[in-house]
Amino acid sequence: MAEKIKVRELISRATYKTVKNMNREQMNDWAKALYNDAMRDCEAASMLALKDEFGFSTKRLARFMDRRNNTIICINQRQVSAEEIILGMIDEGVIIVEADGSVPGGK
Repeated sequence: MAEKIKVRELISRATYKTVKNMNREQMNDWAKALYNDAMRDCEAASMLALKDEFGFSTKRLARFMDRRNNTIICINQRQVSAEEIILGMIDEGVIIVEADGSVPGGK
């Protein structure tokens, strides 16, 4: 059985106290802000890697972002799951599965 992670171990004491005193609406707003920050960070890191490592131009970066955004919309609308996308990429040989069954950078 997996070890239970305590929220207090993941965030600062001040943040924990603030969150603990939030009502449901404030908690939802905070969760949305965290989600948006994480998405922005992933977007920036992805675009930097595509530009620096693979030479993507502004036009190609815009196409990548458009495709990514459309895929996220499909996931959010439950048309496809991230798990289904990952399994499809494994079947196509795009994602390599380790001998222990794990996916590098995945769960």
